Amino acid sequence: MPTRVHLLRDELTGPHMLLLGCLFFDRAVHQKVREREGLVNFLLTRDSTS
Repeated sequence: MPTRVHLLRDELTGPHMLLLGCLFFDRAVHQKVREREGLVNFLLTRDSTS
């Protein structure tokens, strides 16, 4: 008899959930990269103007 955790895991690893997870993960990664690029650009411009 599968436990609720196993059932939940099977649902989460279904194709649709996997695709959604990838999309959300990609969006989160892009957001972090953009924030980091913005921070680097800010630091570079601040250093060059001072």
